[in-house]
Amino acid sequence: MILSAISLANLFELVFHPTWIPMTTLHQETDLIITHLPISIQINNVLRTYHQLPLWNIFQFSGQPFVADPLAGYWYLPNWLTFIFPYPITFNFLFLFHFFWSGLGMFFFLRKIKVGNVTALFGAICWMGTPKIIGYLAGGQVSTIFALSWLPWLMIVTKDLMDQLTLRHTSRSAFVLAVIVLIDIRWGFFCALFVGVYFVTNINKSNFKKTISQVLIWIIATLMNSAILILPLLEFMKQSRRAGLSTQDSALFSIDPTSLIGVIAPQIGINYEQMIYFGILPLVLMIFALSKRNLFWILSAVLCLLYSFGNHTLFFPMVNKIFPFLSWLRVPSRAWFFLVFSVIVLSSFGLQKILSNDFPLTLKRKFKIVTVIFCSFSILFAIGLKISVGYVPKGIQIMAILLPLAVLVVYWLLTNKKYRNIQIVILFLIVITDLLIINNTILKSRPLPEKSNLVGWVENQSGLFRVYSPSYSFPMPNTLQQANGVNPMHLATYADYIKSASNFSSGPYSVSLPDIYIDDHTPEELVSAAQNPNTTLLGLLNVKYLASSFELTSDNLDFLFKEGDHYLYENRDYKERILYVEGNYSLKEWSPNRIAISTEGEAGKLMFSEIY
Repeated sequence: MILSAISLANLFELVFHPTWIPMTTLHQETDLIITHLPISIQINNVLRTYHQLPLWNIFQFSGQPFVADPLAGYWYLPNWLTFIFPYPITFNFLFLFHFFWSGLGMFFFLRKIKVGNVTALFGAICWMGTPKIIGYLAGGQVSTIFALSWLPWLMIVTKDLMDQLTLRHTSRSAFVLAVIVLIDIRWGFFCALFVGVYFVTNINKSNFKKTISQVLIWIIATLMNSAILILPLLEFMKQSRRAGLSTQDSALFSIDPTSLIGVIAPQIGINYEQMIYFGILPLVLMIFALSKRNLFWILSAVLCLLYSFGNHTLFFPMVNKIFPFLSWLRVPSRAWFFLVFSVIVLSSFGLQKILSNDFPLTLKRKFKIVTVIFCSFSILFAIGLKISVGYVPKGIQIMAILLPLAVLVVYWLLTNKKYRNIQIVILFLIVITDLLIINNTILKSRPLPEKSNLVGWVENQSGLFRVYSPSYSFPMPNTLQQANGVNPMHLATYADYIKSASNFSSGPYSVSLPDIYIDDHTPEELVSAAQNPNTTLLGLLNVKYLASSFELTSDNLDFLFKEGDHYLYENRDYKERILYVEGNYSLKEWSPNRIAISTEGEAGKLMFSEIY
C-alpha cells in the first residue's frame, strides 16, 4: 500500500492527467512522442489494415526491420497493451505499474540481504523516487523505465542462485535477465555485467567447478531466451552506422567531475542524462556502511562514478579500448543508475546499523563533529552566495535546508533511541519530501499535440508514397511513410544516401536522419544547403511530398500551400514504389511484410524502391 502511494505521489502528474504525455520542464519533444507512441500506432494500424504482425517498419528510413529494433519492444508482453490500445493513457498506466514493480523488487531484495522491513521500505522509496529515473520517464525513455524496474528482481533471483547453485535458480536468473534484454538490450548488457560481478565476487569459492558450470548455463540460457531479438539485431548491427562509433561519439552526455556538487545541491533544469542527485539522506547514511563487508557495493559505486565521467578521465577510453563493443551503448552517464542502486543498498545497511544501535561511543562523538561541519557549511555557503551575488539557486536553498536537517536527524537516531518511532517517521518524511520537491521540477504533463492540417492533408492522399522533411515538419505521431526518421539504429549505407539526398550533414553519427533537424539555432550554412535537397535521389526513394519550416529552392518542387511556419511541396521527380524498367508486370499485393507481383511476356527488369 505504501509503495503504491509513493508511485502515485512521484507520478502525480500522470495520475491527474492520465491522457496526457509526460514531459520534462525543458522541452516539448520526448522519445515517447518521437518513437514509442508512433511505433504503437503504426503496429496497431498494420494489424487493423493488413491483418498481419509487421516485421518490417515501413514508417521511417524508407523501411527497416521491426524485429531487430530494440526500441520496438516487440518481445516484451506488456508492450502489447500499447499496440492494442495505442494511447498515452496506456503508457501512463504501464509507467505506474513498473514504478510500483520496481519499488516492490527493491524492498524484497533488501529483505533478501538481511535488512529489516523499515529499512527495506526506506531503500525502496529512495529507489522509486530517484530523480534520474523520473527524468528518464519525463524524457519518454520507455524501454529504460521498463528495463530498470526489473533490476531489483534480477538481483533477487541472482542472490538465490548465490545461495543455492541449482539449475532451477540458474534458469530463473537467466529468464529475468532475458526479459531485460528483450525490453532493451543496452540495459540487458549493463545489468548482466552488474549482476555478473556481484555473483562472482560473492559466491562461495570452495565449489569452483560447479560455479563455473552454472555461470555457463546462465549465459547460454539467457542467450537462448533472448535469441529472438539478439540474432536479427546482430545482423542489423553489422550494417548499421552505430557499429562504427568513435570514443568521442560514445561519450555523449558524460558527467563533468566539476558538477559533482549536484550530489548534495540538486541542479534544477538540467538534461536528465546528467542528473546526479539521489537525495541527501542516502548519501549521509551510506557513511555508516563503509566497511570491508560491503566492498562490492563500494567498488561498484566508485567504478560507475569513473565510467560516468566519460572522456573527462582516462577510465572510460581505456575500458572502451579493451571492450570495443561498449561504444555501441553510448552515454556513459547511464552507469549512474547502478551507482544509485549501490548507494541505496549501502544507505540501507547504514540505517540498519544505526537502528540496531551497534556503534561505539567514540563514533557518535565523531559524527557530532561531522554534524556541526555539515550544518555550518551548507548554511554559510548559502548565506555567502546571497551576500556576494545576491541570489541563491534553488538547489543550494534545498541543500541549505535539507543537509542540516538530515545530519541532525541521523545524529538524533545515533544518540537517542527513546523516540524511535517518531525518529523513523521524521526520517521518512525528509526523504519523501526531498525527492518529491526535486521530481516536481523535472516531470510535467502536457496534452498530446494536435495533428496539424498539413500532416492530415498528406495522410489523406491516395497511393503509395513517402515523405521527407529537413525540419521535422511531419511531427510524430502520424501514419506517414517517411524517408527520414529518429532511431539509434539505421543502415550505414542509407545514412550515406540521405546525406547526399538532403544535401547537408552535421557530423559522423546521429540518432536522426538527416543528422540534425534544422531549427532556429542551426548554422546558416547548413540551412542554406538544406534548402536545396536532391529531388532526383529523393524521388528514387518514392518521396512525393516534402515539408519544411523554411522555403525550399530545388527546381523540381511544386509549392502546394503553407500552414503556419511550414511549407508543403510536391516532388516532380517522384517515382512509383515499383519502377518499370522493361517487361510487363502487375502488383498483386503490397504490405509491410510482403510484396507480390505477377509478370507477363518476355523476361524483363523491375526496380523496387525498397531499402533491402
